[in-house]
This record gives sequence, structure tokens and C-alpha cells, in this order.
Amino acid sequence: MDTGVPKGDMRLASWPGEQPFAEGSEQEQRRHGMRLQSSGQFDVALPAADAIDLFTPEGERGWVPGWDPAYPTGQPSEDSGTVFVTMSGGVETTWVVLKIDRPGATAAYARTTPGHHAGVVRVGCADAANGHSTVEVAYDMTLLGNDPAGLDAYAEGRFDLMMQEWSDAIATHLDGLPV
Repeated sequence: MDTGVPKGDMRLASWPGEQPFAEGSEQEQRRHGMRLQSSGQFDVALPAADAIDLFTPEGERGWVPGWDPAYPTGQPSEDSGTVFVTMSGGVETTWVVLKIDRPGATAAYARTTPGHHAGVVRVGCADAANGHSTVEVAYDMTLLGNDPAGLDAYAEGRFDLMMQEWSDAIATHLDGLPV
């Protein structure tokens, strides 16, 4: 599965042809776009065809605390172009379904948190041993404000922690489902 970011790669990039954000004076840094691409993997105790459901707007309700997507059209949908909005810590994020491919066990979303960051999230599930699957998650995020801390959650170390938290939350969710 190709999420567009090499496996385990977490890199900071500037806009093409520009110097890296971390170089130059603070004033020069603010003029450059800051982009962070991160990816990680974890295992889920479901085959890929079932695991992808965990990464749909409605599927995340089961394992993401406080996840309550609102649909401006009033109806949940997995169709490309579907818009939904989430709230976390009082901050609103708007998501757009780019593609949910259940047979291919992949999903892709564009998301923007105004004043913070915007980008693309890709998830792919691949069958592994014993009816499990390997989930690969890739974020490609661009800073929208002047505070580089807006990308902290996607930085090396923190992204790995986020993947572990996702893995633990999904395992807990699956353990609580009827057999």
C-alpha cells in the first residue's frame, strides 16, 4: 500500500524551491510555508476489509473519544466530496472525503483546521497473519498560522505516540464488541 510518504518517514519540508523553514531569521521563517509529512503503522485484530471501517467518519465514533462528525447536508456518506465537521478541544476541523475504497481497504481525506493547519490524511489496511491487518496512516500537513507548534502532533515522536494511542483505543474498542 502506498500512502505517498515512505514508511516510517517523518520529514519537514518547505515549499518547492525554498529553503527549509528552520533556516534563516524568525521573520524569514514566517514567510516560508511549513509542511510536515508523517507516517506510521500498527496492527489491528481484524482483516483489512473490516479494519477500514474503523477509519471512516462513522466508524471512528466507536473508538475516538468525543468523535461526533456533523454533516452539513444532514446525512452521513462515504461518497467522494462528502464534507463533515468535527470538534476537539473547542477547535473545529472541516474534513472532505477524497475517497473511501472499501475493496482496496484505503481511505483519503482532506482536512483543514483554520488558523492551524491543513492537509491530507491517508489510511491503508493490508491483510497480515492470523486474520489481522497492518494499518498505515500518513499525514501531509501544512501550517496555516505563524506558530510552528500547530504541527507538533505530527512531529517525530509525537506522531509515533499518536499511532500507539490509536492502536490501544482500537484494541479496547474491539475487546468490548460482542463475539
